[in-house]
Amino acid sequence: MAEWASWVLASAVLLALYDLAKKASVGANAVLPVLLASTVFGFAAYAAGLLATGHFRAPGAVSGAAVSLGIAKSVIVGTSWVFTFCALRTLPITIATPIRASAPALVLLIAVPLYGETPSPPALVLLIAVPLYGETPSPPALVLLIAVPLYGETPS
Repeated sequence: MAEWASWVLASAVLLALYDLAKKASVGANAVLPVLLASTVFGFAAYAAGLLATGHFRAPGAVSGAAVSLGIAKSVIVGTSWVFTFCALRTLPITIATPIRASAPALVLLIAVPLYGETPSPPALVLLIAVPLYGETPSPPALVLLIAVPLYGETPS
């Protein structure tokens, strides 16, 4: 097995454990406090890693436009997480997780007209076949999705 394939499989296992932990955390708790705790502890772990490796440093100058884009992205991502946690709380994990896993297909539907990108034929077959199959892609399908070049030529 190629070295990258083992990393992909490990990632798939960790993502599955992450989804199971999210489902357990919102089972008997309110969504917003769980999301806040998840964000705070995630940031703390990330910051500790940066500190431990010596990569934590003060930010440089940032333009007002960059700050505005960061705020807009934060609102979009935060809203997505609230909806995801609400879905995990109310739906079975076997329904909520595959719906959330459809995000790459939705990105494809938006990116093609917005940016003029076109997937390569093998990638397009996989992007159509996986949702039709009706489940989150299995680890071998994830390996295949990563191994196939996802995009052909992009406009300059």
